[in-house]
Amino acid sequence: RHNDRKCKARVESLAATSLFLVIFTVSGSSSGATRTWDGGGANSNASTAANWSDDTAPVTGDAIVLDTTTHKSMKWDLDISVASWRQVGYTGTVEVATVYPGQGAFTNFTILGDCIISNGVWTHANNSGSEVNRLCVTILGDLITGPDGAIDVIGKGYVGRTGPGYTGSHGGRGAGWGNLGGLCYGSIVAPINLGSAGWAVNGGGAVLLTIGGGLRHAGLITADGISANTASAGGSIWLTSGSLSGAGVIRANGYGGGRVALTVTNEGADFQSYAGTVTAFSGGKSYGAGTVYLRVAGEELHEGTLIVDNGGTATAGYTEISSNVTGTLVRNVILRGRGVLALATNQTLTVSGTWSNSATFVAQSGSQVIFAGGASSTSSVYGSNTFMG
Repeated sequence: RHNDRKCKARVESLAATSLFLVIFTVSGSSSGATRTWDGGGANSNASTAANWSDDTAPVTGDAIVLDTTTHKSMKWDLDISVASWRQVGYTGTVEVATVYPGQGAFTNFTILGDCIISNGVWTHANNSGSEVNRLCVTILGDLITGPDGAIDVIGKGYVGRTGPGYTGSHGGRGAGWGNLGGLCYGSIVAPINLGSAGWAVNGGGAVLLTIGGGLRHAGLITADGISANTASAGGSIWLTSGSLSGAGVIRANGYGGGRVALTVTNEGADFQSYAGTVTAFSGGKSYGAGTVYLRVAGEELHEGTLIVDNGGTATAGYTEISSNVTGTLVRNVILRGRGVLALATNQTLTVSGTWSNSATFVAQSGSQVIFAGGASSTSSVYGSNTFMG
């Protein structure tokens, strides 16, 4: 398992910023300069001085601006903390060169103030047959995405015919050439893994965002797998923010669904006011949905709600808890939308709260659902549940 402690920073709330800013106030160091991307260099690297309007590469504490000056794509390869990030009018793609721990020094990109992505795309570099590249960013202020802004790591996971869940498994079990794909894998509560590939197409990438302020989300955050004949699995999205609002899309869909975990940390914050969608749907009749895991302030890592939902699409596939799946202690479980949750042989799922099943649950021989809690706690079970002896 990758150690993500370096990617989690102590965060604090900063003042809110309106979605379509005309005047932008830097939250962070007041001594830094404003650096505007003009793409004048011979490559796309942020470290190349000629790519900036004053031919000076950014340093720690600078404010970063991408606008209509140029739409040339950028590779952000600077392992520095910046005061703020303002991406308005820019329609290019920014590849943030962060990597998994143990794969290089640049494991986390820190923005000390607010980050606005009104237009254009953020992504990470392609992977091959192992987990090297992912998008890992800490934002101490707000993250604001406009309707034309995206964090998009579609197809940035394992390449064709690779990955622990080949073909097409991650949160949901995939299938290829009429046979089941590899076992489901990864953490339900803290997902960080890439999606596994299909026969010739790539799985979804991985996004890890820690936001001290709010996420005001009108755009797209996606870690989908690429769909084709023998399609791939969705990747992972793990997002922590003070609050979540807007009507944007958050998804890790695939032929086998990926994994999404969302946490809001402000007192009183929840997901009820969020008008957007959060999904890890499957994409075929033989593939299972992935997992969505939600936590609010005061809930520890294993005190959230696990949701298995396939959006109403019937499938012969299932969301498997196998020996390769971790984070199998949760508070609540919700099965809906024709999702199918399956406990593999000798596996355990521990639930300390409510079990609500309006879809399908199957447990193989030797598996257990353990309802655990304090002496005064009560667990409620709803729906039809099948156990196989």
